[in-house]
Amino acid sequence: MSAVGVTPAKERLLRELLEQIAARLPADRVDLVSTFARAYARRFPAAEAEELSGEELFGQVMGVFELAEARGHGSIAVRAFTPTLAGEGYTSVGSIVETNTPDSPFLVDSVSEELAAHGLSVRLVLHPVVGIERDEQGRIAAVKPAKDATAAESVMHFEVDRRL
Repeated sequence: MSAVGVTPAKERLLRELLEQIAARLPADRVDLVSTFARAYARRFPAAEAEELSGEELFGQVMGVFELAEARGHGSIAVRAFTPTLAGEGYTSVGSIVETNTPDSPFLVDSVSEELAAHGLSVRLVLHPVVGIERDEQGRIAAVKPAKDATAAESVMHFEVDRRL
């Protein structure tokens, strides 16, 4: 039986995603990335889940996880790209803008307005807020629900309507 709001397609997608993580990552990173992936996948729209494979979602999750980890102790990380199967492990009808920052109010609105100011329509937004603890080098050492962590971070994935 599915939890309220969780469709069979989303359950399938999460199961496939977690299988990809277990098969492709070193054992010492599986739990960490799986926790992050669950937070990301929870925000995934049911209609989009019908169209995506666990392998493609793995590409998205790993990309945004690596962006967040690379931010280290910096204040913001941003990247814009057009994903390919060969490069990022997934494709999109448009391009992608991703950010990672400490969480604060109005982040989605601010980025959405900036994209609109550049003539871009946002097709999809994924915005998990997660509790992230970092080690001395700034690498992600633990992922928790935001309410249980000392530091909440905003991870945003915007799909825009055209290729940049």
